[in-house]
Amino acid sequence: MSPQPPKLFIAYARPDRPFLDAFVRHLAPMRREGLLSIWHDGEIGPGENWQSAIHHHIESADIIVLLVSASFIHSEYCYRNELPVALQRHEARQVVIIPVIVSSCDWTRMPFARIQALPDGGKAVNTWPDHDVAWTNVAFGIRSVLNRLTASRAQERAVTGAHVKRTSPAIFIISAVAAILIVTIVVALIASRNGGRGAQDPSMLPYDPSRPIK
Repeated sequence: MSPQPPKLFIAYARPDRPFLDAFVRHLAPMRREGLLSIWHDGEIGPGENWQSAIHHHIESADIIVLLVSASFIHSEYCYRNELPVALQRHEARQVVIIPVIVSSCDWTRMPFARIQALPDGGKAVNTWPDHDVAWTNVAFGIRSVLNRLTASRAQERAVTGAHVKRTSPAIFIISAVAAILIVTIVVALIASRNGGRGAQDPSMLPYDPSRPIK
């Protein structure tokens, strides 16, 4: 079975929905190549618990993209709920955070400011003469992270496979010895029972002329 592609979670503020849509469009080549899966709260369906859905996906993501703007920093939910979880997982090396600066704002003193941002130089998307060029720059940055994650996963699988190969002979030997011991015990028990019955079998008793022949 082929491994699942890395999961990308997008955190954004509601007023930045146009930036989200543009970003997702520029991720389409990687999604169509099967290199990643994308999730944001726009995927939540009717009847779903939106808080549980967001919590589940932010906890299981491999990459968390923050669409940074004044609206994002202003949003209580983004700043108080999503961001702390993302940073905690980032510090534990469980996820890669990528801040994407979508519009000019004072973000350089925020908790995520120490993490390398996109586009290059942290230049906000809306300040580029051509926004498509800015998003392409962001997409290239995302692709480089995906390549690094894919290589890391392949290395982990190789190490795990090598470990299994090294331990398999030992497991085989232990299993074989255990099987031999079990067979030996079973044979000994059968022999013991047969011996007991043999001592009571008249055909095995010494000849006695007075004993009637059956």
